[in-house]
Amino acid sequence: MLLTLTHCKHCRREFAATHGNRDYCPNSNCQKAKKAATQKKYYRVGKDVLQGFVGNYRLFEDILRKADSKTVGFLDFQIQGFDQNGFYGSIKDETQKEWCLVKDFAFHVFHRTADNKTYVTIKRIST
Repeated sequence: MLLTLTHCKHCRREFAATHGNRDYCPNSNCQKAKKAATQKKYYRVGKDVLQGFVGNYRLFEDILRKADSKTVGFLDFQIQGFDQNGFYGSIKDETQKEWCLVKDFAFHVFHRTADNKTYVTIKRIST
């Protein structure tokens, strides 16, 4: 087995990496720094997703206050705060349209060739 020497991203000491993509030395302080860096990176992603999800949920609640479904223009909807990536899963309906899930709601983004515009249909779903 060939060991390559590399420098720790935290303490800058040279160490023999036992794995090709190891960036931190075995020192416990460096391992804690590695864990903190990873958590910070993924926390930011999670926070962005959560903000998009909660924002969409509130927007859908407001728009579908008295209706079961509604279709709106994509750009107008984005101005109101819609985040196309703020959902947690998807389902396909009987016509094979993919609906993105946001708790009690689902949305479907589509392009209408007749007027060359993109739209979003939102509907209330039973849970």
